[in-house]
Amino acid sequence: MGEDNAIAGLILAQVTDHGFECNVSIAANPDAAHCAAKGFKGITLIDEGDEAWHLSMLPIKVLEPASEVLDILSAWESENLKALAALPTIQLTERLGQYGLHLQRLAKGAVNKGVDSA
Repeated sequence: MGEDNAIAGLILAQVTDHGFECNVSIAANPDAAHCAAKGFKGITLIDEGDEAWHLSMLPIKVLEPASEVLDILSAWESENLKALAALPTIQLTERLGQYGLHLQRLAKGAVNKGVDSA
Protein backbone atom coordinates (compact mmCIF):
# COMPACT_ATOMS: atom_id res chain seq x y z
CA MET A 1 0.00 0.00 0.00
CA GLY A 2 3.01 2.29 -0.34
CA GLU A 3 1.75 3.63 -3.66
CA ASP A 4 -1.74 4.11 -2.20
CA ASN A 5 -0.26 6.08 0.70
CA ALA A 6 1.66 8.30 -1.72
CA ILE A 7 -1.47 8.94 -3.81
CA ALA A 8 -3.53 9.69 -0.71
CA GLY A 9 -0.81 12.08 0.47
CA LEU A 10 -0.87 13.92 -2.85
CA ILE A 11 -4.65 14.23 -2.75
CA LEU A 12 -4.59 15.51 0.82
CA ALA A 13 -1.82 18.01 0.01
CA GLN A 14 -3.67 19.36 -3.04
CA VAL A 15 -6.89 19.85 -1.12
CA THR A 16 -5.27 21.46 1.91
CA ASP A 17 -3.16 23.72 -0.34
CA HIS A 18 -6.45 25.15 -1.57
CA GLY A 19 -7.63 25.84 1.97
CA PHE A 20 -9.96 22.90 2.46
CA GLU A 21 -9.99 20.30 5.19
CA CYS A 22 -10.46 16.72 4.09
CA ASN A 23 -9.91 13.11 4.96
CA VAL A 24 -8.70 10.60 2.40
CA SER A 25 -9.46 6.91 2.57
CA ILE A 26 -8.45 4.20 0.12
CA ALA A 27 -10.02 0.74 0.14
CA ALA A 28 -10.99 -1.94 -2.36
CA ASN A 29 -14.59 -1.38 -1.24
CA PRO A 30 -15.75 2.18 -2.07
CA ASP A 31 -18.47 2.13 0.61
CA ALA A 32 -15.90 1.22 3.27
CA ALA A 33 -13.61 4.00 2.00
CA HIS A 34 -16.50 6.47 2.17
CA CYS A 35 -17.34 5.51 5.77
CA ALA A 36 -13.68 5.67 6.79
CA ALA A 37 -13.22 9.11 5.23
CA LYS A 38 -16.24 10.36 7.18
CA GLY A 39 -15.01 8.85 10.44
CA PHE A 40 -11.21 9.09 10.50
CA LYS A 41 -8.98 12.15 10.25
CA GLY A 42 -6.22 12.38 7.68
CA ILE A 43 -5.30 9.34 5.60
CA THR A 44 -6.78 5.87 6.09
CA LEU A 45 -5.70 2.84 4.08
CA ILE A 46 -7.80 -0.31 4.35
CA ASP A 47 -6.58 -3.64 3.02
CA GLU A 48 -9.15 -5.82 1.29
CA GLY A 49 -10.73 -8.11 3.86
CA ASP A 50 -9.97 -5.77 6.79
CA GLU A 51 -12.94 -3.45 6.26
CA ALA A 52 -15.00 -4.59 9.27
CA TRP A 53 -12.00 -4.36 11.59
CA HIS A 54 -11.11 -0.83 10.47
CA LEU A 55 -14.66 0.44 10.63
CA SER A 56 -15.62 -1.29 13.89
CA MET A 57 -15.04 1.60 16.32
CA LEU A 58 -16.65 4.28 14.18
CA PRO A 59 -19.94 5.63 15.54
CA ILE A 60 -23.11 4.56 13.77
CA LYS A 61 -23.69 8.21 12.87
CA VAL A 62 -21.12 7.92 10.02
CA LEU A 63 -23.74 5.85 8.17
CA GLU A 64 -26.16 8.78 8.50
CA PRO A 65 -29.16 6.62 9.39
CA ALA A 66 -32.61 8.11 9.74
CA SER A 67 -33.07 9.59 13.22
CA GLU A 68 -35.71 7.03 14.24
CA VAL A 69 -33.35 4.21 13.24
CA LEU A 70 -30.54 5.82 15.22
CA ASP A 71 -32.87 5.97 18.23
CA ILE A 72 -33.72 2.26 17.89
CA LEU A 73 -30.06 1.27 17.56
CA SER A 74 -29.19 3.41 20.59
CA ALA A 75 -31.92 1.68 22.58
CA TRP A 76 -30.27 -1.62 21.58
CA GLU A 77 -26.97 -0.19 22.90
CA SER A 78 -25.46 -0.26 19.43
CA GLU A 79 -23.30 2.85 19.41
CA ASN A 80 -20.59 1.79 16.95
CA LEU A 81 -20.32 -0.22 13.75
CA LYS A 82 -18.93 -3.26 15.56
CA ALA A 83 -22.07 -3.46 17.70
CA LEU A 84 -24.31 -2.98 14.65
CA ALA A 85 -22.42 -5.69 12.75
CA ALA A 86 -22.90 -8.09 15.67
CA LEU A 87 -26.69 -7.69 15.94
CA PRO A 88 -28.74 -10.78 15.04
CA THR A 89 -29.58 -10.32 11.36
CA ILE A 90 -33.07 -11.80 11.48
CA GLN A 91 -34.23 -9.64 14.41
CA LEU A 92 -32.61 -6.57 12.86
CA THR A 93 -34.39 -7.18 9.55
CA GLU A 94 -37.71 -7.87 11.30
CA ARG A 95 -37.48 -4.51 13.07
CA LEU A 96 -35.80 -2.31 10.46
CA GLY A 97 -36.38 -4.17 7.20
CA GLN A 98 -33.97 -4.16 4.29
CA TYR A 99 -32.72 -0.72 5.33
CA GLY A 100 -31.46 -2.16 8.63
CA LEU A 101 -29.83 -5.05 6.80
CA HIS A 102 -28.14 -2.60 4.43
CA LEU A 103 -26.79 -0.59 7.37
CA GLN A 104 -25.47 -3.78 8.96
CA ARG A 105 -23.71 -4.76 5.75
CA LEU A 106 -22.16 -1.30 5.54
CA ALA A 107 -20.95 -1.73 9.13
CA LYS A 108 -19.31 -5.01 8.12
CA GLY A 109 -17.71 -3.43 5.07
CA ALA A 110 -19.70 -5.91 2.98
CA VAL A 111 -21.50 -3.53 0.64
CA ASN A 112 -19.77 -2.62 -2.60
CA LYS A 113 -20.92 -0.14 -5.23
CA GLY A 114 -24.52 -0.37 -4.08
CA VAL A 115 -24.61 -4.15 -4.52
CA ASP A 116 -24.99 -6.11 -1.29
CA SER A 117 -22.85 -9.17 -0.84
CA ALA A 118 -23.87 -11.99 1.46
